[in-house]
Amino acid sequence: MPIEHANSIPDQNTFPLKIWAPEFVSFSLRHPLGGWRYITRSGVVAAVLCELFKATPKDLKKLEDEFIGSVGYAAIMQSMSDLLRSVDPLGSMALYMVCRLSKPAVVVETGVASGVSSTAILQALKDNDSGELHSVSLPEQASTSVDKDAVGERELGWIIPTQLKEKWRLHRGSSLEVLPSLLDELRPIDVFFHDSDHSFENVAFELKEAIPSLRSGGAIIVDDVNFPYVRRAFSNACNGIQVKPWYIPRLFPPPEEMGLARSIRVVSKDIFEVPS
Repeated sequence: MPIEHANSIPDQNTFPLKIWAPEFVSFSLRHPLGGWRYITRSGVVAAVLCELFKATPKDLKKLEDEFIGSVGYAAIMQSMSDLLRSVDPLGSMALYMVCRLSKPAVVVETGVASGVSSTAILQALKDNDSGELHSVSLPEQASTSVDKDAVGERELGWIIPTQLKEKWRLHRGSSLEVLPSLLDELRPIDVFFHDSDHSFENVAFELKEAIPSLRSGGAIIVDDVNFPYVRRAFSNACNGIQVKPWYIPRLFPPPEEMGLARSIRVVSKDIFEVPS
């Protein structure tokens, strides 16, 4: 029986995240609507994280304070003048908190581009004092989500601060070429984050490879599930392992969302499929 796809959000009014760091105030002054969306939508993110990871509002507030005082957060916010819509403080905060709460030893992501998401994850690993991030990305993905006239030709992960790169391992190539052998080498992994090619075929392929590599309780994160093909692949994969898919909002319209789920058992690669 397929599980219910709609969110059942816990009380989201108990803890709206509010960031008063100078960088966020500056962002809000330049983009008032973005600042307002952050404050009004962040309560949903906080509520979902409390539900999935059995965290408390006090836990999240502590993590928020640590993130906004970090070099990673400063790098993300400072990049806004170049990247604008590609930088999402709410999505970055969610990734950071997932990786702090789950305390992963191994995180695998696909799609690096400028490195905004990678920076949030790496900052979490540094603050946990453990774990590695393995990123799979095609070189041309450095510029897929940014204005080339603004940033020029830059390397993958160009905004990642040097002091965070110690825990970063970059694997150049497509998911199809690199991911299967990498997961065989690394398994079990603790967090998988998809943010590469958003075709149904690619998302389904990545999840089919990654989910059997997750430890029990591992986190699955899929960006841009507001796209129908991405959402279908993510929700179908969650149905396949009988876990609830959660959808948390991001900052920009059309309402961008990130999919989040946790595995409840180790899945056999031989029998797991993502239904079409």
